[in-house]
Formats: sequence, structure tokens, C-alpha cells
Amino acid sequence: MRILFVSHIHPPAVDGGSKIIWKLRDYFQKNNHQTLSLATNLFSTDDFVKPHPKINKLRQNDLYLLPVHRLHRRLPKPVFRIISFIKFLVSCFRFRPDFIIAGPLPTSIISYAILIRFLTKSKLIFVPCFHQNDPEFTFPPIIKALRSIDLICTLTQYEISVLTKIYHLKSNNCFLLGAGVDRSFLKKTY
Repeated sequence: MRILFVSHIHPPAVDGGSKIIWKLRDYFQKNNHQTLSLATNLFSTDDFVKPHPKINKLRQNDLYLLPVHRLHRRLPKPVFRIISFIKFLVSCFRFRPDFIIAGPLPTSIISYAILIRFLTKSKLIFVPCFHQNDPEFTFPPIIKALRSIDLICTLTQYEISVLTKIYHLKSNNCFLLGAGVDRSFLKKTY
């Protein structure tokens, strides 16, 4: 299977939602699936608005870390630079993903994932990491975009109930993924 992974930042940047996407990628790579990855070349969401952000210079054959426009804090982010994104799309057409796994909200990654799904005719799996009380997550275009996704992987059963009962997403499009605990965050104590 060929799977495209899309998130707003990539390790060594640390972010809870994107970390889930990259752990899924690691799992599929270990199980001999072909992967292609897209993220920004920044280290944190704060870098989207900093005048002099820290740049991620990691190099891997199947990883595209694209530069972005740094915009006002309130505008949707990231916004990939168009020439870099078009070059990525050419590689994506060559790769021809069967599935796209993307997330989290409230980033513009959902728009890019939907566009790539449309262009490649892939199935889209999205991990929203939905925060019910954050108004940026409930922005009407985001809810509308969530309704168009093939499969939504949630971290809790409560997230499924919020998305289906309050925002009227189809329950058969929601799947409980869970997140588990990453052992690298645990410290051994004596």
C-alpha cells in the first residue's frame, strides 16, 4: 500500500497531534508499506509567525519539508510556498498514494489533504485531535471539511460523540484510534 502522511510539523519538532501522524507512519514503514511525507520545514507552530524561525533541515528521500509564508497569528496556517508545493504535487502524482493520513486541527493541513485527495483520487484519513472548547476547531469551514473526509480517527470515544452529536458527522466515518503513551516521554525513576 502507498500512503501519504501530511502534518504541519515534523520531528524533531514536538507536537502532540503531529506526533501521532508520524508514529502511524513509522508503524506502516515497519510493516513494509511505501510512504511519502509532507510537512513544513519549521520546528513549531509558533515558528509560523516568528520573523526568524528555526528551520528543520532533516533530509530523507520520502520526506518533503516545505517552506511556508509566515502570516499574522490569526490566519490559518501553514501556507506552503506555491512553487515548493507544486514540486511536491509532481512527486505525489508519481507516488500515487492509495491513502492519505493527515492531521491535526486547527491547521490548514486539512485543506491541503482534501486538495491532494481530489487530485490523486486517494482515500483520506484524518486525525483531528479535536478540542471542543477551542473556537478555532469549530470554525464552520473546518466542520464542513471534516464532513467530507472518508475516515476520521479520534483519540477518545468522547471525541466521536462530540463530532457526531454536536457537529453531525456520520458515525460510520468515525473510528476510535486512541493514542497510547509514547515510551520516549517516560522517565525511569528509582
